[in-house]
Amino acid sequence: MNVKHIVEQWLRQNGYDGLAGGCCGCGVDDLFPCGMYCGDCLPAHLASDEEITNAGDDPEEMRGHYWVSGKKSQEKNDVQ
Repeated sequence: MNVKHIVEQWLRQNGYDGLAGGCCGCGVDDLFPCGMYCGDCLPAHLASDEEITNAGDDPEEMRGHYWVSGKKSQEKNDVQ
């Protein structure tokens, strides 16, 4: 077991979609695609079109981006 595996398990167990930090993000199925571990990354979820629009961004351009949020994926799904 390595750090990547531990982080992946924790994210899944706690309902997150991936990590985000600075100007990048990665999904739980493809953690650290850059090959570097970033200690500044935080648990994140895929941003919904509504969240993107509320932030003043274009959903067509931002779809698929990971956002740091207090909401976990399951909580989002329960609301929808």
